[in-house]
Amino acid sequence: MIEIRFVDLYASARGVDRDVAERDIVLTYVLKMMKEDGVTGNLAFKGGTCIRKAYLGRLGRFSEDLDFTLIGYDLDGFERRFTSFIEAARGYGFTLSFDNVRKKWGVSFACDVHYSHGWNSGIFKFEVSLREDPVLQVLDRLIQDELYFKYVEFDPFEVPCMQLEEVLSEKIRATYQRATARDVYDLYQFGSRPYDRDLVKRLAVIKFWNDRTDYDPEAMLSRVITMKIDFSDVEYLLKNQDHPKEEEIKESIIDNYDFLRDLDDDLMRVLRDTRKHRETALVKKICDELRLKGDSINP
Repeated sequence: MIEIRFVDLYASARGVDRDVAERDIVLTYVLKMMKEDGVTGNLAFKGGTCIRKAYLGRLGRFSEDLDFTLIGYDLDGFERRFTSFIEAARGYGFTLSFDNVRKKWGVSFACDVHYSHGWNSGIFKFEVSLREDPVLQVLDRLIQDELYFKYVEFDPFEVPCMQLEEVLSEKIRATYQRATARDVYDLYQFGSRPYDRDLVKRLAVIKFWNDRTDYDPEAMLSRVITMKIDFSDVEYLLKNQDHPKEEEIKESIIDNYDFLRDLDDDLMRVLRDTRKHRETALVKKICDELRLKGDSINP
């Protein structure tokens, strides 16, 4: 682990507390150790930490957890590899352990990972989703360069990640189902950025079908308008705790995600089928089309 003075330098440059900066660097070390040990081989990185480290870099908010999707549903095999990795981890001056394992069959595997290094110790949440395989091809993305890479023992490296459009479609599902300040802020950050809107819209519908839950884009946007955003959930992860006013965030989301409302007949058929799953042929057809489109924009 890098010296505390360099962590303080990074914290000061990014306008966050030392503990936030230290956790961000720790997660990079853990990702590096996971890659070196082969643990990432059947995982797809996603979630808030992925958004920052693989897509937005210093423009993104800080995050404190590691979230993945398991490809292939071999939970027993993954758990053995993960346990072996944790028990053997001694690289870069770290020791790791885990407890509080939480398993929901067919839904998720989660635990708390405890870490210690030369001058600090802490804990972060680790979660692997078992809901579905990624629809789009998983891509190796280079971790965004950051100030601390001048002082760590390795250069930026690649991690298998969900494509951006699929990460966003899962953020839409999370916003509809739980609507935390973090989810809403993440959507706000991507509101006017370049990405394939049609791909995100169609992926979101498939995500709800896979989850066997209802989805109404109009209701999601209405919920954003009426919700009270609790910035205490997210502001300590923002540079200098600086964020736009609540109404600005809401107006931006309503304007920039209006495209979610425009559902064609096929997407409406899929949404009417989220409970019964009779439209498997149509869903397969849509997924095949989405993969082709994803390959074309991320060759």
